[in-house]
Amino acid sequence: HMRFRKNWDSYLVTHLGDQKAVLTAYPVGYTLPNAVPNETRGTLLVPWKFDQNGLLRQRGRLLSQQRATETKRIPCHLYAAGFNFGPSSVIADCPYDANLRHLFFGEEISMALRLFTHGYDLLAPPETVCFHLWSREHRPTISQDRDNDQEKEKARESSLAMVKEQLAGRSDALGKERSLEDFARSLRVDFEQKVILPKADCGCLECHDFADHEGTFFPTEKLKTGDGIVLDKSAQDLIAAFLGNL
Repeated sequence: HMRFRKNWDSYLVTHLGDQKAVLTAYPVGYTLPNAVPNETRGTLLVPWKFDQNGLLRQRGRLLSQQRATETKRIPCHLYAAGFNFGPSSVIADCPYDANLRHLFFGEEISMALRLFTHGYDLLAPPETVCFHLWSREHRPTISQDRDNDQEKEKARESSLAMVKEQLAGRSDALGKERSLEDFARSLRVDFEQKVILPKADCGCLECHDFADHEGTFFPTEKLKTGDGIVLDKSAQDLIAAFLGNL
C-alpha cells in the first residue's frame, strides 16, 4: 500500500525538529508490483471544492523542483489521513475521534481543524518520502461491503453532522489555542458561505512554486510517473482528486 524512500524517517525527524507541528501530504503514486517513480518533489495540500455534503475537499499540488530543494517551512493547514508524521503528544492532545464512524470524506478536515485549534502547525515536507498505491483495482474496498448498509449510513450521517458542528465552531473537540476564524483565514476559505477565496489553491506559496503553474492539472491524457510508467485509469481517476500534475 505504501513504499518509502531510504532514510525517510531521518529526513522527517530532521525537518520536524522540536516544533509543535505535523508533517503531512498526499504522496505521489506508484503501481504494482513495485513500480516506484523517481519523483522526489513533495506536494502541498490546498483547498479544492465543497462537496454535496457541504464539506471542504482538498487536493495536492506537486511542488516545483526549486521549491522542493529549499529548506524553508511550508505551512500546509490541511491534513492527509494517509501520511502524517509528528510528535507523540498529538496522540494525547488531539487523538483520532472514535465517534466519526464510517466516515471517509470529512475526517481530514476535522483533524486539520482540531490540530490547528490545539496549537499544532501543519507543514508539507519539501521532498516526498513515500509513495502511495492509489489504484484499488487489485482488492475489494470497504464500500463494496454491503452488510448492514442502513446502519452504516446512519452512522455516517451522524459523523457528518459532528464534523459540520466542528466547522461551525460548536464542538468541545476543538482546542482553545487558535480559533476557527483563524483557520478559515489561513486557508482563504469561507466555511459559512461555502466559498473558496482567490489564491487558496496556492496555499501560502506563489503560483510559480508549483510544477503545474502553467495551468496543467490532472487528469492528463496519459498520466505517467517519473519513470514513464503509465498508470491505469482507476489510478488516474483517484490521483486526479488529490494531486496536481506530475
